[in-house]
Amino acid sequence: SGVYWSWNGGPREGRGAEALEKDGQISGGGGAGGGWDSIFENEQSAKVQNLDTTVDLFSTATTISGAQWPDPAAMSASPPSTLKIISSISKANIAREEEKRRSERPGLDANGSKKEETARDGTGSA
Repeated sequence: SGVYWSWNGGPREGRGAEALEKDGQISGGGGAGGGWDSIFENEQSAKVQNLDTTVDLFSTATTISGAQWPDPAAMSASPPSTLKIISSISKANIAREEEKRRSERPGLDANGSKKEETARDGTGSA
């Protein structure tokens, strides 16, 4: 989404001596508890925004987990069948709407000539 959300919804009671030493403040993202008003848009740290760190983390996680990723070049060469179906349905709908748009020409007759203006009283004289 391009937005980094945080939640500072820690419990407000019974946090112990540690909370008193910090003037009652919660450090980090918080703990359990809190409502919607405790969710906020946050700034990402420099470590999170560092591309080299991101690539290293991804590579390490891939190695540890043994994950296998599809080749991006192969993915873009052939769109999934669902995408092909949606694309053909969209093209058909667009063509149908375009035909309707071209056929509904207010103020023009079947030959494309300007229709004769009619009076509002229905007599045919403007």
